[in-house]
Amino acid sequence: MNFPMTIDELIVAAKEAKKKFGGNKYVLISDDEEGNGYHECYFDFSPATDLVGTSCSVPGYIGLEDCVILG
Repeated sequence: MNFPMTIDELIVAAKEAKKKFGGNKYVLISDDEEGNGYHECYFDFSPATDLVGTSCSVPGYIGLEDCVILG
């Protein structure tokens, strides 16, 4: 099973990507853990618990209190 990235891992990856590609690139985010599709990143971080009571699909194997939303 693939687990999501942590904020610390994302920061490291973003710094490396900036060095390699420059900072003026648009960010696309994978639709799933296999990379079968991608969508644009429109928003920064927010608590995943904001999704409680919505019709959004969320992973069932990890608690929303342990997550943040990016995009």
